[in-house]
Amino acid sequence: MESSLPFDPADLSKEASLLPPLPNDDQDQFSELRIMLIGIEEEDLLQILTDHDITAETFPFLDENDLLRMKIKNAEEVSEKISVFRDEKHRNLSAAERKFFAQFSTIFTESEQNKISANSVEQIKYLAAVVQFVKRKIRGNQGHQGILGAAF
Repeated sequence: MESSLPFDPADLSKEASLLPPLPNDDQDQFSELRIMLIGIEEEDLLQILTDHDITAETFPFLDENDLLRMKIKNAEEVSEKISVFRDEKHRNLSAAERKFFAQFSTIFTESEQNKISANSVEQIKYLAAVVQFVKRKIRGNQGHQGILGAAF
């Protein structure tokens, strides 16, 4: 069978074996977190943050206390720099909002804070009702035999 290639594959293979090996591709890994740190001129914090499982998604929500717990010396300065990655409404916080932000690492208005409490109460009521329902199914209720009664 005649080859339609303009070269002999055996010659190509021989020439390829004479080529030097490709260099190792040791390029820097540019993670999103690293790029963010370069942007605020704090690239030296990359190892500390990755050791604490901080990602680009969680980085903007760090506050000064978080940075201090990670033993970052210039925590106040870094905390100010991090704020550029937050939404506009989350950058200039009142003292009360800053306290709440530090506690929960997220921003809630006062009405949202109240909704959380009200929602928690509703969830507790719901779960209590589920527990009662399950207990009635297992033990029985108002003369009806439950699963336990039927088993014996």
